[in-house]
Amino acid sequence: MRNGLPLLLVASIFLASCSGNNKPAAGSPDAGLSAANLSTPEKAASRPNTEVNATTVISGELMELKVKELHVGTGFDLSTRKIAGESDKLPPATVKLWCYTIITGASSETFIRHVYYCKGRQVADVKLDVKYPVFSTWSSKTILTEGKGAWKIKVIDFDGRVIGEKSFILE
Repeated sequence: MRNGLPLLLVASIFLASCSGNNKPAAGSPDAGLSAANLSTPEKAASRPNTEVNATTVISGELMELKVKELHVGTGFDLSTRKIAGESDKLPPATVKLWCYTIITGASSETFIRHVYYCKGRQVADVKLDVKYPVFSTWSSKTILTEGKGAWKIKVIDFDGRVIGEKSFILE
């Protein structure tokens, strides 16, 4: 509990500064602040959210998840952590899809989701833990009745934002 109070205070101050129109009054000590000389959390709050990467403050820390690598294929070698059969056009005999991602930017434990789509329809949603600042994880999808056609996998962060995606064809 001793360490929780300062963190709670910092989080409360930050949230208060992010709500509403908080432009400083003319002549106040903060009137000269601009995005160029704000701290990192203040910059994140002052810029429009147009980036693909997710930026969120969790427990007083800035967390910006990024997809460093995203691979899709027909197999996965656990010993080398590499996708096998990676291609934009997968063979018709494919019975299982594998998606491998490397995520960066986690400042605390969080999660991502691999969401699989076939012909524009969601067919699977797999939640995956992210435990370290650079973390690799993977999921798989057994091909049932979805079969041939256009596929897409989206990587979605803890806040529901798409931080990566890959399209491919299952012939």
